[in-house]
Amino acid sequence: MIGIDEYADGAYPDLGYAVADARAVAKVLIESYGFEAEDVRLIVNGDATKVALESALEVWACDTERVGTEDLFVLFFAGHGVTRPGRREARGYIVPVDGRSNSRGESDWSSLIGMNDVEDISELVPAKHALFVLDCCFGGLAVTRAAPPVAAGLSNRARQVITAGNAQQAVLDSGGGGHSVFTGALLDGLEGDADLDGDQVVTFGELFNHVGREVERRTEERQTPLQATFPDHEGGNVALFSPDVKPGTMSAAQRLKALERSETERLAELERLADYILVQKLAGEADALWPQNEEMVPRYRDWLVRARGLLDRRGQHEASVRQVRQEAYLSQLVAGQVEEGEGTEPMWDEVDPKLAWRYETFKELVSGLDELEVTQADIEQRLEVSQTLRQVSIEAHAGAWEEAIAAIAEHPYYDGLQLAPQLGLVPLGPDPEWGLWEFGHVLTGEVPKRGAGGALVRTEATGLVFVLIPGGTFWMGAQASDPDGNNYDPHAEDNEGPVHEVTLSPYFLSKYEMTQGQWERFVGVNPSRYGPGSNVGGKVSTLLHPVEQVSWHDCVAVLARLDLVLPSEAQWEYGARAFADTPWSSGPEKEGLAVVGNLADAFAQANGGPSGWTYESWSDGYGVHAPVGSFGPNEFGLYDVHGNVWEWCLDGYDGSFYGSSPPTDPVSPFVGSATRVNRGGSFNFTAVYARSANRNGDTPSIADSNLGVRPARVITD
Repeated sequence: MIGIDEYADGAYPDLGYAVADARAVAKVLIESYGFEAEDVRLIVNGDATKVALESALEVWACDTERVGTEDLFVLFFAGHGVTRPGRREARGYIVPVDGRSNSRGESDWSSLIGMNDVEDISELVPAKHALFVLDCCFGGLAVTRAAPPVAAGLSNRARQVITAGNAQQAVLDSGGGGHSVFTGALLDGLEGDADLDGDQVVTFGELFNHVGREVERRTEERQTPLQATFPDHEGGNVALFSPDVKPGTMSAAQRLKALERSETERLAELERLADYILVQKLAGEADALWPQNEEMVPRYRDWLVRARGLLDRRGQHEASVRQVRQEAYLSQLVAGQVEEGEGTEPMWDEVDPKLAWRYETFKELVSGLDELEVTQADIEQRLEVSQTLRQVSIEAHAGAWEEAIAAIAEHPYYDGLQLAPQLGLVPLGPDPEWGLWEFGHVLTGEVPKRGAGGALVRTEATGLVFVLIPGGTFWMGAQASDPDGNNYDPHAEDNEGPVHEVTLSPYFLSKYEMTQGQWERFVGVNPSRYGPGSNVGGKVSTLLHPVEQVSWHDCVAVLARLDLVLPSEAQWEYGARAFADTPWSSGPEKEGLAVVGNLADAFAQANGGPSGWTYESWSDGYGVHAPVGSFGPNEFGLYDVHGNVWEWCLDGYDGSFYGSSPPTDPVSPFVGSATRVNRGGSFNFTAVYARSANRNGDTPSIADSNLGVRPARVITD
């Protein structure tokens, strides 16, 4: 029992009731709950130095000859607590009597006792059950918020915590009766007010419910106690009762009577149930909090404030689950529908519908809060990324950006383009062979370096690389009627004409198809059929292979979160052609694809390819897709535009769209189209399908093992 009224350093104002609070809690434990006086250590004022408190916790409380495994250990602290802001999370400290401050009046953290140290002690205390009661400022920052449901019995290890207020509140020292508001409510609860069922046993849940309700009432909700557990909690439950009491001696009818609620309590419960709607609302909002950038920072912070407020009330909702379940059980016990016995579950199909609704709603609310806590961690990560994205992508590479901007403005392909630094991209310099500028994408992995000869050195951890495609005008489509006309292609189909002139603004297009590693790092799962370890013809897949089995819907959603887009059909063809007007960027003959594309060929036929299928005569060495960039690039420095996997485009598929296509930056609309465009062919199709003009359409929900994605990105001002 620790209480400090008089601090040595004036930075910590003297308190009026902390010592009296510690003495009173010690007294009630001894007189009402059978603690031996020699087992209750009272440390107050000048004796409560850092050395003395650490000794009491690390030596006295952990003495296995004094403290048995079936004992209950209680730590009560009344005094000052302070919060230390952190990059990820603030940390709480309790202030011993000799806690110091520096010349600026700020806490000297080395002179305080961190709550992480108290957590460590909780693991070392031999007692199966431990209760930590903290009447000081900093509230919920003292403990982990990941509090599992409290079990009904005493068999499991328990490490339970009650704090006087939450992180944003000042804890009141005065409260009448010679005690603080919090300790006054605590003492009333320990002296019987918390024992709602009248069984002369005060459980942790009963004690917290009483203290929380009373402190909120007495302070007009200016102070909100919290409950939680330390990490080594194993689902047990602290219970306080005198040695001569046998828990559970009351009749079922008496216990049910004790659970009756006042009208005020009924209204308070109804108000708490409103949290169910708030949890659902926050979950929905989280799905829309993309992409990660500076504009999202205020929205992330607002979301986190509201989420933390809900999570701080989880203990109350968990207690309601237990209480409603107990009410249902006792009702059926009184009616003779179930038999007495710990752990007996009510027959919910025969419970009063209103009672069953309360139970299910509180259960769903607690479950929703569990999911919300996971989402909270995700939003915290998004916030951190958004706050640091400018530094890691622009400020840390200021010299590279200056060089890139100047060079691009003078580059003959870019026609004086005045490029601003692009948030989330890092300049990599121009491709040493083709001259177009390239940029690493920090959100999808490590930014690659250039090796010998200027080639990019890539690994499974490498992120996307974008090529800055120059704006320009080109002939789009193909025709088979005029060998001397634009884009002559003897294999051209009707939906590829008429050949028409299209002007495009500059844009970014990925140098490679998106890899399985890049997708998995961001999404958390790899949907690909031929994932790492897949072996076809002795070629084992890795995370450098293209992601596949992704639908158009999947790609649109994931890329939007990365502030990326699917390329339009016109952007894709312009990038694939790289100024070429031949059927393939490699030339007019399909044999030229042997060194630039992965198609259905002799190797695929010999290594599991379906019988009756058409195959090319050459062998590219792969039966399914190859690692991206395994073959030669086109003159824009883009790899795998022919074969490997089909690549989704933004457009809705319309076979007659070219007849009315806008001349500038065209995109075929989705309206009236049940399919979406994909381009480029794949490992299980022949060369004719890999032509630059070939158009294919699939339903946007389809996700085949030969369907992947090549992301694009809009240039920002």
